Amino acid sequence: MSRAAPLRRSCPPTVAARIEDASTASFCVVQELGPLSFILRPSTDHTAEDRTEERAPSEKIKVGLGALQTCTCSVFAAEGELCVHILWVLLKIFRVPPESEFVYQLALVDREIAEVLIGRKKKVGSWSLILVSIVLTELAVLQKISVGHSPSRGSKISAGPAKANGLEPRSIEENDVCPICQELLLEPQSPLTHCRLGCGNSLHIKCVKVLMDHHTNTLGLDRVKCPVYP
Repeated sequence: MSRAAPLRRSCPPTVAARIEDASTASFCVVQELGPLSFILRPSTDHTAEDRTEERAPSEKIKVGLGALQTCTCSVFAAEGELCVHILWVLLKIFRVPPESEFVYQLALVDREIAEVLIGRKKKVGSWSLILVSIVLTELAVLQKISVGHSPSRGSKISAGPAKANGLEPRSIEENDVCPICQELLLEPQSPLTHCRLGCGNSLHIKCVKVLMDHHTNTLGLDRVKCPVYP
């Protein structure tokens, strides 16, 4: 497979600056269209100063990786250059090291795509479905939890009364991340819930709200899919 864009031998300064921005940016994966295609939405904890045109609060961004890196944001449309969204997906979802030459390429060949895919944790199982009514009930309980609550290593977080026959929360290890925002679960001072009907993994409450809004209001679904086992 030939490269659709010239191979870059070094990282352009503009892209280097955006790599730094992407490493601290906060987005939520609200839909996975395929192994290399994602719909992102800005996290709800952006400050007013952070809400630039590139990451408007309600804007949904489609990112595609592969033979050509693509994004629907205004920056990519205007410049044709790698934006913070493409870089965030590479750094956060696929865990590509920021110093890797893969990060600053406009296009990837098959070998590089295969290596990028290896960086993502393998997922086992099939989609599990969570009734929105269950999520709404649980969120009502979760909103009563103090925002200052911080999980400890190896802890099991249970958000509200357990549903009959529901899964117990899995233990949270040091490097476990929220599957929606890709941030470490043990670091943010943010209340957690867990998937009771699918995988038992923990998630941030605020991220579940963003995911639920996309699935119900944008996609018109009456169910929210588990983000861990697509």
